[in-house]
Amino acid sequence: MRALFAAIEGWIYHKMSYALQIARKKPDLFTAGEIALLLGEAYSLDTKGNVISYPKYSALAQSFLFAMRMSTKGYEPILVDTSSKGWMAFNESIRIRNRLTHPKSLEDFTVSDSDLQTAFMTSLWFPKEIDSHGAKLEAQMKKELERMQKLIKKDAR
Repeated sequence: MRALFAAIEGWIYHKMSYALQIARKKPDLFTAGEIALLLGEAYSLDTKGNVISYPKYSALAQSFLFAMRMSTKGYEPILVDTSSKGWMAFNESIRIRNRLTHPKSLEDFTVSDSDLQTAFMTSLWFPKEIDSHGAKLEAQMKKELERMQKLIKKDAR
């Protein structure tokens, strides 16, 4: 379970870092709120009225969806099927992981066959989902490159 979620959280971090690179080059594509979330920051005021920043931690499933959306800014959105069995297994795996890492009773330490099956389903779904995301984004980027190459050839004439 730990290795699975380390991989997922690492992928989210990578995609959010990539999106920040895009934001630095094309800041008009992103809202101030999106940039703050990509930076992992939230803001408030101290007792003297000064702005203070603090770490913002978002729920893992929402962070996954956000990272997917932010890494495709400037292209057609690539959506995750949140009604799929894989997505449901992912969310259930998050609940299992949270139960194991924040136990409230002895029973919370128990890992059932069903828990293992759910984690296994997630471990199959996750790489397929990110491979599909990458392939769709690559196809959009190729289309954009071809469009730009045609414009360059047209201007060269």
